[in-house]
Amino acid sequence: MIDDFNRKIDYLRLSVTDRCNLRCTYCMPAEGIRMLDRAQLLSAEEIIKTVGILSRLGFRKIRLTGGEPLVRKDIITIIEGIKAIGPIEDISITTNGVLLKRFLKDLYRLGTKRINISIDSLDENNYSRITRGGLLGKVLEALDESIMMGFGPIKINTVITSGFNLDDARSFIEMSEKKPVFIRFIERMHIPGLETGSYQKESGIKQVNLDDIFRFMTSRALYRRIKGPQGFGPAAYYRKSGSTGSIGFIKISKDRCKRCNRIRLTSRGTLKRCLFSGKELDIKKELRKGRGPDTIIKMVSEYIKGKPDYRDHTNIQDSMNMIGG
Repeated sequence: MIDDFNRKIDYLRLSVTDRCNLRCTYCMPAEGIRMLDRAQLLSAEEIIKTVGILSRLGFRKIRLTGGEPLVRKDIITIIEGIKAIGPIEDISITTNGVLLKRFLKDLYRLGTKRINISIDSLDENNYSRITRGGLLGKVLEALDESIMMGFGPIKINTVITSGFNLDDARSFIEMSEKKPVFIRFIERMHIPGLETGSYQKESGIKQVNLDDIFRFMTSRALYRRIKGPQGFGPAAYYRKSGSTGSIGFIKISKDRCKRCNRIRLTSRGTLKRCLFSGKELDIKKELRKGRGPDTIIKMVSEYIKGKPDYRDHTNIQDSMNMIGG
């Protein structure tokens, strides 16, 4: 599938649920959100059918997101169904890690070995604040077991939230020196209605940015840029000699948008050409009307061709748990 800017679109970010067992400050408002009725979500059968249709347009890579994908009771059925679609070459998952340990054997059996785990602090108190009650120990236990079982690459997604400081950065840098993981420091996207930075003001902590972390990292030791892509994401990675892991940085930039090869399928069954776009194509509606695959393929093809070359500034109403990370 080639869009109007000659980009090869072959990567689907698939949100299987809007539910989550955490309440991260940058993902959900403090008062919570109104969850979709289950009938508004795509069924496992509809998800698998949609992926099958998209595979005919050249989609080859699928990343399962949420909410938290592992809270969905039929998640293994969904992965099994997607794996059976011949053209699909890669299935990966992004998780907060809370439930990961119990699913590791099934994920390994199905070949879903590329895992992104969201961990925004290695300080228990700070992690609990950011996630509004999450237990860091359970996540780190699952991380260690996934390494022991041979999953990889394992990427740690660390969003730079208010209150993040150089002590936090040091902890992640030290983790990358000891464990075979890709730490990814991610510039936070500002979503209307979410975290305002009040913690930073109340605590007096000076918030750091990606440039601050990079300078701090390189002041500690010599880090060299890793050549070539490390997976399908946009991060630039660096490694210190002797380290088993690496450090990556993901910035919001026009250049990143121009290389974007992904489309999102939300938990309520709509396609999004861009995270920030309000212009969606309702696949669920077409499926439930009984539209055939050929008709849907034509609609999707025309929709994807109009994918913007930079962020679509249409105001979005959904929180991140519904769109998918």
